[in-house]
Amino acid sequence: MMVLIASSVFFFATETAGTGGHQVLGKLVKKEFRNWKNALEVFAGHESTDYHTFSVTKFQNIGLIEEKKQDPIHYQLDLASKHRIEENRKRISPIIDTLILCGRQCISLRGHRDSGAIDSDIDPIENDGNFKAILRSKLRSGDEILKLHLESMSKTATYLSAKTQNEIINACGDIITKKIVNKINEAKFFSILADKSTDISCIEQFSLCFCFYNSITMKIEENFLKSVPITNLTGQSLANGLITTLEGLNSNSNFMVGQGYDGASSMSGAFHGVQAYIRAKYSSAIYVHCASHSLNLAISDACTVPQVRNSIATLSKLCNLFRTPKRQNVFATEIEKVNSDSKKQKLK
Repeated sequence: MMVLIASSVFFFATETAGTGGHQVLGKLVKKEFRNWKNALEVFAGHESTDYHTFSVTKFQNIGLIEEKKQDPIHYQLDLASKHRIEENRKRISPIIDTLILCGRQCISLRGHRDSGAIDSDIDPIENDGNFKAILRSKLRSGDEILKLHLESMSKTATYLSAKTQNEIINACGDIITKKIVNKINEAKFFSILADKSTDISCIEQFSLCFCFYNSITMKIEENFLKSVPITNLTGQSLANGLITTLEGLNSNSNFMVGQGYDGASSMSGAFHGVQAYIRAKYSSAIYVHCASHSLNLAISDACTVPQVRNSIATLSKLCNLFRTPKRQNVFATEIEKVNSDSKKQKLK
């Protein structure tokens, strides 16, 4: 018969034991236990402490995880995080979809007064813009996700403000730019087209386009990428702006094989034009005078020829002749008499 005799007992606890409940650690934890006469009473008191209960729970959870009856803590936290992300995405999706719809249809967003919450039951006295009007229509059509979002969130977290609208639009622009750049990188070789223009706010800018071969459609594609604000109109400054923009697009500009601009000296100059500075850095980028600008110049010069000028004037007068309700009706009737099956109609 084997007999085990214990003279003292220690429980091994972590450094953080007892800190949450501000409990003093004594016997069984920091001091050895020898008072076996009162063992049952001491053990019962120790068992009722918060740090003991917490330790037992942790031990039981470890056992459940080892037996595959419970997912690991990090996995549970990860699932909770994923669920929260999915829920947030569902809530903001109607807002993003509405902004994309307005952008695709060239519909302005904001109205005379577009601040404040959306009330699906009452139309505002003043126009609060197309964006909120479409969202109000969605609410009336039974969009439960949008309704839950607007009812459960505070007024400062509805994501309907003008600032948030701009942030979402910029994010959409970044995604579109990234997709175009990916197509350019897949095509490998590309050309750039750029032209100066002034927007409605009187800001001078470059309109930058890329021309490349699409291996899926087997056609040459020309995509507008972005507008680049400019302040200095010298050839070197314009070229530096273009180069900086190209380097920030994560595309390999060493595969740029062409560049097309108008015939202005700051763009096409052999020594101090944009094309010269671009060619100095990327030797394969051959400059070609933009075909559309060449056509515009040719038409402008042709209009100075008397015969062409007179023909255009005659056509203009002929159009004005039929631009009355009575003559237009006669014109359409005569076309119908000549050939009732004809698809020819007056241009509108």
